Amino acid sequence: MSETCKKQLSAYNLHIHLAQYLPHVQWNCVEAVHPSWFIFWNPEPGAVICCGNQRCQVTPDRAFLIPPYTVISGFSEKKFPHFYAHFDAGEPFEYAVNQIYILPSEPAKRLFEKFFDLDALHRQLGWHIMILEYLAMLPDEALNGENQQIDSRIKRALKAINRAPGSNLSNHALAKMCSMSENNFYRCFRKQMNISPQRYIKSLQLNAARNMLINSHIPIEEIATQCGFADRYSFSKAFKSFFAVSPGNLRSNSKKNLPES
Repeated sequence: MSETCKKQLSAYNLHIHLAQYLPHVQWNCVEAVHPSWFIFWNPEPGAVICCGNQRCQVTPDRAFLIPPYTVISGFSEKKFPHFYAHFDAGEPFEYAVNQIYILPSEPAKRLFEKFFDLDALHRQLGWHIMILEYLAMLPDEALNGENQQIDSRIKRALKAINRAPGSNLSNHALAKMCSMSENNFYRCFRKQMNISPQRYIKSLQLNAARNMLINSHIPIEEIATQCGFADRYSFSKAFKSFFAVSPGNLRSNSKKNLPES
């Protein structure tokens, strides 16, 4: 890869955490949130995604781009294929307005049509190029979210949670960390993040578990423990309620499509 290409790809500190195609997904997610950007395109209809008053039918002519810390819910009555990525991006994309951005599907379709024939390097490059193309489509007003900047005390709590979501930090411990009363911390967190602290933690735990199920061979019992659950039973119950599929079925029906960088 040329130095020019490397500089272009790193210009916005673009870092992909997870990018793959899952052939059989079903949603039953209420108040899910990611600390990173989320982009997806579904080759078939069959799902709905919501954010506040937004309710969007997921169809093959649409791709969806969602900024960090945007609280979303997703529902489906049947399984569907899912082509998606989670990534970080630096300035000027740090303060995007929290909502669902509906964009043309063509860049995602182009990558998907040749995706399975690409070698590891070109597959990674394809993801980067596609994501940059979609970021370039964001309207100017989407990047004027400075008024959504998070209170420094809540940022402190988020940093602690994001670093170790499996530690099950209590509201009391988080409030003490932020030098706030527990009630004031809860109100401030809920207002800033549009989700309660414990619901945020649970969303991170379950998404981390999903990624481990898809991208590792770690036993489910160990994943449950690492992600903060008391045992496999409580983990499986929470996972199936959140994702509408059991951990075992998700693992057996999934395949990893992004090789190690």
